[in-house]
Amino acid sequence: MSSILKKLALKSYNNYMVLSQRKFQTITKTYQRTLEKRPYLMQAIQAGILMGAGDLCAQKFFSQTETVDIDYIRTAKFCSIGFVFAGPCCRFWYGMIDKMVKVKSPFAKTVIKVAMDQLLFAPIFLATLISTISYMQEQSIQSIEYKLKTQYTDILTSNYYVWPWVQIVNFRFVPLNYQVLVTQTVAFLWNIYISWKTYSSYTKTSP
Repeated sequence: MSSILKKLALKSYNNYMVLSQRKFQTITKTYQRTLEKRPYLMQAIQAGILMGAGDLCAQKFFSQTETVDIDYIRTAKFCSIGFVFAGPCCRFWYGMIDKMVKVKSPFAKTVIKVAMDQLLFAPIFLATLISTISYMQEQSIQSIEYKLKTQYTDILTSNYYVWPWVQIVNFRFVPLNYQVLVTQTVAFLWNIYISWKTYSSYTKTSP
């Protein structure tokens, strides 16, 4: 009797694994097709979800108060920044430098792309991101200028500790349509830092 039950359990488990694998393959193929047809839309959605998730984690685990009341409006704002700004902007930039850099050597091509990304794109992108987050927090122009003066250098310096290494791998080994997904996946932790950094300063400087 026990051997029959074991066989039934094993058969059920195998059937479950086969069905799960098929569902996963179907989801993966659907994602790949949609990504090829509508790359900007998919990457905007990805960025919005991951930026929102990063903000939720920042609120949950890095709150400066003993009781944690999740501000879902704030999270929705982070989602909208990812959807409208971060995702499409990164996809456009990666596509542009992929067309611009025509060096044959993969190593040289990667180095040039990383240099362009970190020396040209990153400083402008971060300044715009900080300003946009501050604007969504309904801060004044003076407060935004103050935040850029006090936070921008710290955030840019932290960027250079993390992102050059990520982008070396990304630009060297990852196809163009998946590069934003890679950066936004790594940026899940980065978004927690950005959310904590910008919002902690906002609460300190707010009247």
